[in-house]
Amino acid sequence: MSTKPRWRLLDLYSNSYPEATAGLAPAIQKARAEGIVPNTVALVTFRRPGVLMGYFQSPEKDVNLKYAQSHGIDVIRTRVQGLIFGHAGYLGVWSYADRSFFPDSIPEVFRFVNEMVARKLESKFAIKARHRPLNDLETLIGESWKKIGPHGAYFQEGLCIDRFCLTVTPVPIELAENILIYPDEKFSDKAAKSVRERIGSLSEAVGSTVSMDEIREVMIEAFSEGLGVELVRGYLTEKEMDYERTIFEEHCKPEWFFARAEERTFKKIAPRGDIAEGVKKVPEGPLIRASICVEDGILKGLIYSGTFFPLQNKVNAPQVISLLEESMVGVEAKPDKIRKALLENWEKINFEVVNGKPEDFAEAVLLALARL
Repeated sequence: MSTKPRWRLLDLYSNSYPEATAGLAPAIQKARAEGIVPNTVALVTFRRPGVLMGYFQSPEKDVNLKYAQSHGIDVIRTRVQGLIFGHAGYLGVWSYADRSFFPDSIPEVFRFVNEMVARKLESKFAIKARHRPLNDLETLIGESWKKIGPHGAYFQEGLCIDRFCLTVTPVPIELAENILIYPDEKFSDKAAKSVRERIGSLSEAVGSTVSMDEIREVMIEAFSEGLGVELVRGYLTEKEMDYERTIFEEHCKPEWFFARAEERTFKKIAPRGDIAEGVKKVPEGPLIRASICVEDGILKGLIYSGTFFPLQNKVNAPQVISLLEESMVGVEAKPDKIRKALLENWEKINFEVVNGKPEDFAEAVLLALARL
């Protein structure tokens, strides 16, 4: 009899990646945090394409909503970070477990999971795979390293929530390119300079189509061996299904979707204000976009968007960015005043951003100010 810790294994299907992220994922997390269910790994596959717009993405600047609507593509904003196009060739491997099973920092969680998956893919399929900071899994396709593993993780309530995904079959790239809007700075620290050049799939690396049934078993092996646990098949509880319905409904409200829409927000608070944006890409770190509204020489509004992971006491803390934004309202719109106020307010709020510094966020605001 195995002496390894026993975790629940779920094999789940969802209409789309964003729908699962908006309801299913937080429902499992809530049930695990409450002790209703044990440590869990969920394998999730999807019936149709969709776009996940993370907490810090802009509905006005990151997604072509008209195109998505005309093509019947779900676009849902959730509380996790990232802008991700998911499709039927996507496999989610999502873990909800005690922090003690994982490294003690988010960058190292990304590395730990990516490397254990890379090792398994290399042994099973005779391909080359690697971790690329901050959070990407890459594989060699031809002579180019391409991203096949979008990845998010955070600590909450004593748990590590790790949301690894694997692009198993090729992304419908034309659809993705028409829906996702990336600033030029997004690819400034990468050899690839477009979504088409950057994104690949496991099947392309292998040279033949990898079936979902096959890759599920490979991922079960990778996670059970890498985590040192026994994965035992189980089912969603009634409580989790109740949570899923309630949480999904909350994510579908228009006021939630447009809560951080820059132009809509700024026009309400300062109708005569001038609006500009600045973008800072940290090498092997986050992309930071600062949208500002200035009226009569005063900063009336600041909204950050991008791909950053804010932490407070090593725990996921998206609210600290809102506190920072609010703290800057009323500051004189001069570079020295803005830089001083932002650095001081950051210190008062007392938080960190994974692979990002306060100076990076200040620089994004100053780049926006220079465009007014």
